[in-house]
Order: sequence, then structure tokens, then C-alpha cells
Amino acid sequence: MAPASGSAAASQEILRATIKDVRSLASMLRALSFRPTAVVEIRQAGIKFTVELGRSVQANAYLQAEAFDSYQFSLIPPGPSATSNRRDGHTPSSEDPFQVEPAEGDINGDNAPFVAFGVSISTILECLNIFGNAGSGSASGGSTGFSASSGRQWSGGGAGGAGGGQGAAGMVHASEFGTENHGGGRRRGGDEDRGEREAGSAIGGPGSTTTLEMTYRGEGYPLVLLLEEGGIVTRCEITTYEPDDLMELFFDDQDRVMKFIMKSGWLADAFSELDPSSDRVSFSFSPSNQASTRSNYNRYATEERLVDSSQEIEAPLFRLESVGDLGSTEMDYPNDKDVLETFECQGPMRNSYKYSQIQLIQKALNASIKTSLRTAADGLMSFQFMIPIGKRTTKADRDKFAFVEFLDDEY
Repeated sequence: MAPASGSAAASQEILRATIKDVRSLASMLRALSFRPTAVVEIRQAGIKFTVELGRSVQANAYLQAEAFDSYQFSLIPPGPSATSNRRDGHTPSSEDPFQVEPAEGDINGDNAPFVAFGVSISTILECLNIFGNAGSGSASGGSTGFSASSGRQWSGGGAGGAGGGQGAAGMVHASEFGTENHGGGRRRGGDEDRGEREAGSAIGGPGSTTTLEMTYRGEGYPLVLLLEEGGIVTRCEITTYEPDDLMELFFDDQDRVMKFIMKSGWLADAFSELDPSSDRVSFSFSPSNQASTRSNYNRYATEERLVDSSQEIEAPLFRLESVGDLGSTEMDYPNDKDVLETFECQGPMRNSYKYSQIQLIQKALNASIKTSLRTAADGLMSFQFMIPIGKRTTKADRDKFAFVEFLDDEY
């Protein structure tokens, strides 16, 4: 698209935002890199990147305005892309710590003015890593399965964002998340370290960071990234495209039948045990008053155990299972607050999803410290990942989190 000529409004910057360290931004975008392009929405509340796969999976990365070191947004409605006619979010439930009220200043929620365009994710990642300080370009687990250790490759730092639903109404105040006690002592130093240990592990070394200034002038103009390190400045102009039409896919908490929040390390360990040749992954849930209280972690199922009628079979609170070329695998989780921080389930249920789609969460899971999983009555599954920002050495840093959400509608 060519910039509109003779328009004073077109020459005015719609967005100018700065970040001291690009690593957290790069980490979030890598979670969406299973697709070549993303739809970007810029609002007063922040920036959202969205990708889709097969019209059944949608992934969103949220960058809340408060997570940037500076954020200036100026758009005068109405305009060709200043408002949205599609439902792009919902009013979050205040009881869900992964969803709170819209960010301050976004008074009109989904009706607030915004601009949208398409952009290449791989191009943005290459630009962010131009000085070699944006971390690894891919998770070490590869594309064929999960790796419990691949989270060690993540490099935190700098700024990111937060989000809990879709659109501006889903933008999240990270300080509302009550994450003072991450514990995690059972797993190699705890999940809190998943962000802290990686903050200094980027290619450029712990004392070397790349700062970013991002600007956008409007339809037909490129997305401009101004990157600086050690006095050296590089300007990248990234071509923007007409945005693709997105599915009207959102998770309505009114339809929720199950929700849990757990430390990401536990879930990453479970996924690492799944056979990559599996066609489907099944999630089974039981209400807490019907579930076992025994600690059966990473327990493998056998036909003998399944048909043993001499023992009373107690349903696990949460069971993850798959069947592949190497056999079947089951991991059971009991009613233990050290593992499942929050668990709500209306009744016994079991849903099955394609392994090839579930494995798309790998990079976001390995970069996060907490995971929220929700399912709706119609089978829609929502994964939300809480990703720490920076080295978390100050209280302000400890209150900052970025969020990536995956919605899977095919089961």
C-alpha cells in the first residue's frame, strides 16, 4: 500500500513507543512465530498481535501500554480503520486473576479507536535481534514436541505487556495478579527462576541490551523500528499489509465449565513426557469433591492398572493423556495447592484436541511462570501464559508481566 498523499493527518504519528530491552518482546513474538504474518492492533490501551491456524486456533500476544517505558497513541476517530464492527473481546470476570477491567484510559473498550495492519513476524524478530541480543530464535524443543528444558533458553528483560481476553477490554493490569508466592521448590529451583535466570543469558551478554523505539504513521506507512546499542543505531522499516479477517473467536467466562491455574513448570514437565507421534491429547477433569487426594505425578497408565477391579478407582483432579507409537501415557494431578493454585470444575469432563495444535503453546509455556487453562461448554479451550518481564530485581519489575493467549476451537 502506498501512503496517502496530501494528507496532513497521514504524516502525524499514530504510535511512538519505547522499550529499554527488546528481549521480552522478542520472546512473546516467538510464541506466535508458527505463522509467518500477524495482524497488529494498536490502541490507547496497548498493542495486540494475533495469528491464526486453520480457522480453529487463534493466538494473541498483548503488550499493555504501561509495560512500555513510554507510550504515545494518537488517533482521531472516525477513520477507515479507527473502529471495529466485530466483537473483539468481552467483559472479563473480576474473579479470574488472568482477566481484570480494561486499562485506564480505554473508556470505550472495544469501541475505542484503533488501527490494524498485517506484518511479518519473522521480519520483526530478525530486526529485534539485529545486534544479537534478542535471545534464541526458537525453542530448543524443536517443532516435533515439547521439551521440559527448553524454557531455559528464554531470555527475559525489558518491556512487554499483558492481556487476558481479546481486544482492549481484555487488556490486563499486571499488578493485580497476586504473584508474590511462586514457590516451585519441587522443580529445579522453582518457576520464579524461569525468568530471572535467563535475563542475563542473551547472546550479547548480561551487560548488553538493545533499546527500541517503535513508530507508526498510519495506513500505507511502514512500521519503523529504531534499535540502539552502545551508541550504534539501526533503522528498520517493515512493510505493512492489509490485515486479514480474523475469526470471531473469544472465550466468554459465562460459558466456562472448568478453570485451573498452575505453575508452568509442572505443565511443561507433563507435556515433555507426551509421545510426539501422538495424534491427540486428552484433558480430563473431575470436581474436587470427587477427585483423589493422592500424589500421583507423572504416572504412566498400563492396561493392567486400568482393569484392576480389586482397588477403588478414584478420578484425578486433572489428567493429561495421549496415545502414540510408543504406547499410552497418563499424567495425573491431585488436589494439591502446591501444584494447582486454583481449580474449578462443574462436573466430570474429558476433551480431546489435536496434538499438532496443542504443541503450538510450547514456546509460550516454556517462557512463562504460570498457566491458566479454561474450557467452555462447547469445548473451546483457552491457554493463558504469564511471562515475567525483566530481571525482576525491583518491585516495579516484579509487578510487570506479559501475556500470551491460545484459543483452540477444534476438539
